[in-house]
Amino acid sequence: MQTELICEKEQLHHMGEIQPFGVLIAVSKENNTVTHVSENIGDLGIAGAKGLLGKELSGDIANLFSRHFDASQLENTDIFGHELNGKNYFVKPYSTNMHNVLEFLFDYSHHKHNKKTNKSYLYEHPSTNKELLEFSQKFVENILDILQVEKVMLYKFMKDWSGEVIAEVCTNINALGEYLGLRFPASDIPKIARNLYQLNPVRQIPDATATPVKILSYKKTNLDLSNSELRAVSKVHLTYLNNMGVQSSLSFRVLLGDNLWALVACHNTTPYEVPQARIEEVKEIVKLYEIAIRHAHSKMALAEDDHIYQLIQKLSTDIKSYSKIADFIDAHKEKIHQYFDADGLCFITNDSIITSGIIPGQESIEYLAMNILNRQTSTYCTSNILDAFADSHSYVGPPGLMAIVVSNLNSPGKSLLLLFREHSSIEVKWAGNPNEKMHIINEVGIVNPRHSFEKWVETNISNSEEWKKSENHLAISLVGSVQ
Repeated sequence: MQTELICEKEQLHHMGEIQPFGVLIAVSKENNTVTHVSENIGDLGIAGAKGLLGKELSGDIANLFSRHFDASQLENTDIFGHELNGKNYFVKPYSTNMHNVLEFLFDYSHHKHNKKTNKSYLYEHPSTNKELLEFSQKFVENILDILQVEKVMLYKFMKDWSGEVIAEVCTNINALGEYLGLRFPASDIPKIARNLYQLNPVRQIPDATATPVKILSYKKTNLDLSNSELRAVSKVHLTYLNNMGVQSSLSFRVLLGDNLWALVACHNTTPYEVPQARIEEVKEIVKLYEIAIRHAHSKMALAEDDHIYQLIQKLSTDIKSYSKIADFIDAHKEKIHQYFDADGLCFITNDSIITSGIIPGQESIEYLAMNILNRQTSTYCTSNILDAFADSHSYVGPPGLMAIVVSNLNSPGKSLLLLFREHSSIEVKWAGNPNEKMHIINEVGIVNPRHSFEKWVETNISNSEEWKKSENHLAISLVGSVQ
């Protein structure tokens, strides 16, 4: 059974328990009676959790429900301060399909922190990958100063949902290790957990060793905890944190547009309750960081687009000098190699074939041409031909392919330009062996995750360098220039 599939079996939003740094009350949207309450309701100065179930609330808590759930402007992520029975709390309101929920988070503001941190870097405007990495390093150092935790990492998601630590600061390396530049497999943060981060900007685990608190239910139904701040921690994740030497964790999502781009992971070797005011301060800094990376990506994309535009203009001008596309390809083979960073080229027409550089044999070329023309697409690219085509076991040649189907008004039928890339030695440094199997304890998904996070290097020589989006745009423009 695959690791990620095992983790997906955990219904994280139906844990049926909360962490003990707050109290939960849920009422029915239909009749305002209490449907769910956490067993520690006494911490709010209210006696008898079971006695509340099935009844309507009264007093200050009832007013809170009325005030916040009658307002259509309520956002699930809004947290506000409130005094109840002489104690201060931070209240998280949210709704499910059937319930309105209030969570009362204990106030840890007695943990004094008056240190002013330098935020001047937030006014910088990174415009290259190098500048963005330097900016990200200042970002995690700033967060460590604010939260006073032992370690902060910026964990950026890759295309396959594995993640790489692109910035890190740590004051306790001996206990928490160093992960800068290391990759973590997608199963470490499975899809069900990533979906919850899309809903919630913060995930708190003040004490990974604490005993969770049960949620009592009036009709023995599960409460959807997708938007919960207090949701209990999965047993798999608790073991995972323990294997990392972590007893307290605090994570902030980073969005690029509407998409999950990264996580800020904050770790401590001892239980640690972070005051809500500090968490809110970091949430604001994360929003500014999101603006900065959005602008940085836009600047880099514009620079790349400008470069591609210049190449397209040059291609269009050069092509107009030729009556046949084959003559253009033949005269500009080296230039096309350079534009597409290709190691080989093969251009096929009805009556001729033009080749250059490193290419496969005739049988493999014929096989590729047949498959590409059957795909009914103008461009196609892959970094591994053997993986891309199910029956390609007899193919021998470079693994990287970009195919461009050309229909020229001055030539009958379709022509095909095949660009090839040689194998590239791609080294990935993992935090532990990503192939290490979880130890399955039972069939419902209770497992023991890997123990080691030591650097483990994997070298892949079966693929070529991936084709860039800009190169695909250039290919599309080449097709358009000769239509």
